[in-house]
Amino acid sequence: MGFPRFLAAEYAQQMQTLGYLAVPFHRMKQIRSDERNLPLYHLALFSRNELAGKYWDQVLKYNTPQRGFWD
Repeated sequence: MGFPRFLAAEYAQQMQTLGYLAVPFHRMKQIRSDERNLPLYHLALFSRNELAGKYWDQVLKYNTPQRGFWD
C-alpha cells in the first residue's frame, strides 16, 4: 500500500469514528495535475445517509477524465 492510499484509508477510518458511512478506497476519485499528470489528491463523499452514496456511485460511473478549464 502506497502512502497516498494509506492517508486516504486513515482519513476514511477517522470519518467513520465521527458517524459517517465507510468509504472504501475504490469509491474515491483520484484528481491529477493538468501539466504533468501527477496525482494531487483523492476526492471522496462522506455522508451519514446511504442515498448520498448512491448519488456518488452515479457520479463515478458517468464521469469523464478530468480536463483543464481551457480545453
